[in-house]
Order: sequence, then C-alpha cells, then structure tokens
Amino acid sequence: MVSYAYTPGGGGAKTTKRVNDGKHHEAMIEIKRHVFSKGEKVLSLAVRRDAEARIFLSGEYK
Repeated sequence: MVSYAYTPGGGGAKTTKRVNDGKHHEAMIEIKRHVFSKGEKVLSLAVRRDAEARIFLSGEYK
C-alpha cells in the first residue's frame, strides 16, 4: 500500500476507501488495474502490483 500510495497518479481515493471500509480484496483488485504508463501495460509494474496485493492480503513477504 505504501508503494502504491506513493506512486504519483496512483488513483488511491477509491482504493483507500475500500481498505477503510474493510473491502480488502476489492481494494487489491483495484490496485492491480494500475499497471499502465502512457497507455501501455508495464510488465514490471504488473508484477509489483501482484506482489503488493499478495503481501497486503496474506501478511507474508516472500
């Protein structure tokens, strides 16, 4: 969440609201949608978002 919130243009308002409402799974789905730069999907960003969601939901850092 910290990396996502720090990234400019992260679109965090929806995600933050979902987290605050206890809708953690929905928030992580939203985070995984933010993997584009200049209209193109960035693979390294998609991998990072997947890892961030996994860490947030499981509490395990691998």
